[in-house]
Amino acid sequence: MYHHGIYGAIRIIKRSLEDGMCELRGVGLGEHKTSLVFEPLTLTEVSRGKTVMSSKAYRSQFRATAAIDDSNETFYSNDGQSLQPWWVLDLEAQPIIHTVVVLPVYHHTGRFNDIGVFVGSSLPNDSNFTTWQMLGHYTGPYTESEGHVSFTCTSDITGQYVAFQRISATSQKLEMKDVKIYVKVP
Repeated sequence: MYHHGIYGAIRIIKRSLEDGMCELRGVGLGEHKTSLVFEPLTLTEVSRGKTVMSSKAYRSQFRATAAIDDSNETFYSNDGQSLQPWWVLDLEAQPIIHTVVVLPVYHHTGRFNDIGVFVGSSLPNDSNFTTWQMLGHYTGPYTESEGHVSFTCTSDITGQYVAFQRISATSQKLEMKDVKIYVKVP
């Protein structure tokens, strides 16, 4: 069996799957290596029931918690007065964050655009979350056919807080139907 990829071809001499572990042995696995072992990745969703904070909501029914209430019929929407609206989830611990998934509200004017997803360990004094480590950036504008938008870490990022914030200064609203945070289980 051969696998062709970015780094050339690997000839797989032996492969096995035992106890959820995948082991590959063969030629081309790198210098001084005879095998690679892959462990299954276990993730858990941690956003439900947590504390959220945000820019001022448009009305009470558009509160920050609407983005984590397991309903796509409700959503968070800020009041449109903040030039860089934000929404923050307190994870109440500092896990390794793997993936953040958001279901934006579709609006024909393309409101969900230029959004950064940030991770931090302490809240800023000035509501500027762009100084935190950026997990991802969504240029947009969002179209309804995209469905959920996912941001997956390429390296281990830990932090107590996950924030969405518009990067550019504009009065466009930040509107989200659903947010889910997946963390690695040790």
